Amino acid sequence: MLYNLIPGKQSYLEKVQNVKQGDYLLFKDEPYKILKGQVKMSSHGICAYFKVEHAFSKQILEDKFHSNGYLEIPVIQFEEYNLVGINDDDFLSLLKSNGTIREDLKMPIYKELSNKIKMWFEDGKVIIVQIMKYLDKEEVFDARCDE
Repeated sequence: MLYNLIPGKQSYLEKVQNVKQGDYLLFKDEPYKILKGQVKMSSHGICAYFKVEHAFSKQILEDKFHSNGYLEIPVIQFEEYNLVGINDDDFLSLLKSNGTIREDLKMPIYKELSNKIKMWFEDGKVIIVQIMKYLDKEEVFDARCDE
């Protein structure tokens, strides 16, 4: 998909009415995933109300936007790697598709996800970690176990 990127940013503009649950938007220059959205009448006309979750910190916010307005949409990259090791400092050894190892990402800060990854790894399971990247921020945001 081609976008008209905003100069100097990794984002583009989209009409409020075109975004939906599961899409990402920028709020205060930070990426958020739309968890829930609905359109309501307000004293200022028709507004779209969104409940969003910060892509990296998982902080939940709610806000409203004029339905005829535009939202800034981040261009987020997603990648998957096989997990081949976890070092003592909680850095992950990730196998790239070209056969090289990447060791610059730490375990996720979310205990539930990091505990699940550690448990699977200790059980000898094949683990695929999913990485989300926006600008200079990059983090493990999910994992699955291929049995």
